[in-house]
Amino acid sequence: MPALTSNTLTRQVDLPTWEWTRFAPAVSSALSSTCAAENANFYQEEHGRYIYYYISLTQFFRYDTWTDMYQQLSSPALGSTFTSMKYNSSLGIEDKVLGTSSNTITVAAVTQQSLVGYDVVIVSGTGAGQRRIITAAAEPAIADSGIVTAISNTLGSISITDSTKTWAVNQWAGYTLRTTGNTGVSQVRRILSNSATVIVLGDTLQMNKPFNNPAIFAPAINATAGSQANYAIESQVITVDSNWTIVPDSTSVYRIQSGLIYVVSNNPSVTPFFTLQAYDVLTDTWYVLPCNQQVFSASGTDISIERTSESTSIWFRGKATGGSSTTLIDSGLGIDRAAWTTNQWVNYWVYIFSGTGVGQIRQITGNTTTTLTWASSGTAADSTSRYLILGFDAGIATAGASTTITDSSKSWSANRWTNYAVRILAGTGAGQVRPIVSNTATVITIVGSWTTNPDSTSVYAIQGDPDKFYIQLGGIAALGIHNSDSMVTSFGRQQDFGIARSASATVAGHQPIAITSVSNSTTTATVTTVHNHQFKVGNLVTVRGASDANYNVTNVSIATVPSATTFTYTMAGTPASNTITNSNSTTVLQDVTKNWTTNQWAGFMLYMYTAAVTASSGSVTGQVARITSNTATTLTLVVAGTAPTNGVSRYSICTSTAIGAADFGLATGGSTTTVVDSGKNWVVNIWAGKRCRILTTTGVVQEVAISSNTSTTLTVSTMGGTPINGQTGYAILEQTVKSLGLSTNWAFGTSDANYKGRYIFMVRGGGVVGFDRLDITTDRFNLIYTTPLTETLTTGTNTAYDGQDLLFFHKDATQRIMSLNVVSGKINGGSMYPYTVPTAIIGNRMEIFTTKDGLKYMWINRASFQECFRCLIFW
Repeated sequence: MPALTSNTLTRQVDLPTWEWTRFAPAVSSALSSTCAAENANFYQEEHGRYIYYYISLTQFFRYDTWTDMYQQLSSPALGSTFTSMKYNSSLGIEDKVLGTSSNTITVAAVTQQSLVGYDVVIVSGTGAGQRRIITAAAEPAIADSGIVTAISNTLGSISITDSTKTWAVNQWAGYTLRTTGNTGVSQVRRILSNSATVIVLGDTLQMNKPFNNPAIFAPAINATAGSQANYAIESQVITVDSNWTIVPDSTSVYRIQSGLIYVVSNNPSVTPFFTLQAYDVLTDTWYVLPCNQQVFSASGTDISIERTSESTSIWFRGKATGGSSTTLIDSGLGIDRAAWTTNQWVNYWVYIFSGTGVGQIRQITGNTTTTLTWASSGTAADSTSRYLILGFDAGIATAGASTTITDSSKSWSANRWTNYAVRILAGTGAGQVRPIVSNTATVITIVGSWTTNPDSTSVYAIQGDPDKFYIQLGGIAALGIHNSDSMVTSFGRQQDFGIARSASATVAGHQPIAITSVSNSTTTATVTTVHNHQFKVGNLVTVRGASDANYNVTNVSIATVPSATTFTYTMAGTPASNTITNSNSTTVLQDVTKNWTTNQWAGFMLYMYTAAVTASSGSVTGQVARITSNTATTLTLVVAGTAPTNGVSRYSICTSTAIGAADFGLATGGSTTTVVDSGKNWVVNIWAGKRCRILTTTGVVQEVAISSNTSTTLTVSTMGGTPINGQTGYAILEQTVKSLGLSTNWAFGTSDANYKGRYIFMVRGGGVVGFDRLDITTDRFNLIYTTPLTETLTTGTNTAYDGQDLLFFHKDATQRIMSLNVVSGKINGGSMYPYTVPTAIIGNRMEIFTTKDGLKYMWINRASFQECFRCLIFW
């Protein structure tokens, strides 16, 4: 279908027109929320096609904006009282490559040609950093099949048994299990590990696998003779659009970027008072994620989640039809996609990720409707060249070191990119992504260190931090951060993470696994792991933590795998002892996989699990403590608590403050109604009316109101304990307490380059006027005012960001929609839908989607009813 070349609707002459869309399958309630892809141009066309609608626990649908109908999807694993959800297009479930050739990889099977059109990225191992488009997918290959003789179908413990089998241990790790007959037919689950007769599909004890808790089979499968389920174990060969520059191998981990939807829900009855789930768009599968209890202290009144993602920094993607050393031509524009506006891409960057010119990046100096131009000559693009237009900043490094990347051609403002992320796209260090802690005019300093230092061949891009989800609960001021890489939620910024490990075994493509014991027969070592591992015969293993150095090997081939928790290898000599001397205690966390600098974490906070995850809810007990010192592999805590558990206790090392902290510190004393810090010299009552978040030790999960202050003492509402000298960390929060009608939106695509991705806008709610604006580069809130400043927002408020300068919001129990210009601060009208006013309820059910012609439509559900409408945004 030809693309529209222009929109001739005229302001004042043409008025906004609302269209009825198909009624939703059921009425909306406080439980209901929606989401849509943040960037319809980034991936496969389906990303811009659907609006996902969580109506109730048993009604999860997607609305098809092409055909105006609803399609039911699998139901969430957990229930709740209200929800918020966001789509992250760049995510997907990761796993190890099963096989390769020059232009293919073998992956866990999905179905037929459903993978075609998605991007596949090699995220680690051999060939890391490469991106290709899947152009063909072979029919799923059945590696084995059989009948289920026993079944465990409980959250956190899903497995099937086939007693007729004698499989090699982990022979099928990374494959797909599909039910092919009788009860529960056609469901799929990714295989975590297997023994001789048992295939494990869900196991919350396998802590080195982040997505280890998929939803149960529904309808349930059974092992009753005569109706027992049949199954097949499948893989699938996918072909990519151009040959791999470096062919992946068995160390390589891939991600098909089909998108994950993160859903945060209120859990009103028990700690941690929230739940997290992720929905895998590709396989129609839900996963329950861990929620540590040391975050929220009570049930909220409303809830909201926002993400910063890779895809929002990519403004366009396409396939060239030709070019020269200084141009790229895409003559397909204006035919099936909207043509460009002249010079709209000036100062953006074009990166060729596949085909001729792969790895090449250039800054755009001009463009026509179909042609990009740049100054520095390079390899001419042709019809095989796939490209991205990058929107924050990018370039070619001129140098690098263990914690920095340098580009001497830049003149950045100091700390402009703090709390963004930098990704090495190509060249030395390709595939690495690190959060940014600071920057000068030419040097970016990262959180942690590089595995491989970048150099003058390294092509890089600045993007949103893909591992961060921001969670705001109504009734408090503090903003939580869910770190999806560590699966730990914190208030401070994460600096490093891991799992408590007194000894460890590491195979490329898997996070290290904790070891419980080692033994030997002469030079043959037998290692027992804390939980089921995923290792196979022939894998290269690195072992650390044994007292005898003979056990501690690097990249030695695994000789045998006798069971799901053991493996063997050959040592250089016969050990004299079979002990693991390292251990965790009430004041020490041990992680032998680390190589920290002595005392680099002194004064930081440790967020830590103290027990196994409760599989049925994701809840996990935890504690937060201040770190007093560290060695290369140990963290020493200021106060005794629950000892970390080897192989179980996930942890996150974070800054000793919180987002929005106007001040923070370490108490020197206090009472149940006071916090004393003798090192301060505050202005009297400067903090009256603010909130104090207790971060460590006494009252870990408390947020209390400040009624007054002297130069050294905060007077607060009653706490659950007394601050302890040198142990109790606190933060004074400048932002408002959020309430009913809250929402969060990251303004990633503004017309002003200085604003791009810098701010998150938050509705205050509760009948209060206005928005708070979080500056992610400083983690400080601007309590902004808008012009005009009169509309209050509360229950029933909905918001939708247009990807550029406008944040649309629907005012509670009215038909009125307005828009906030996130650059100018002006609020203007955004139309009214012409129907009876809604009955206001919480939950966000308003989205903006973009057509392939570049037209933007606003979609909204009438609260408490089934009616839905859409309106073309042209003004």
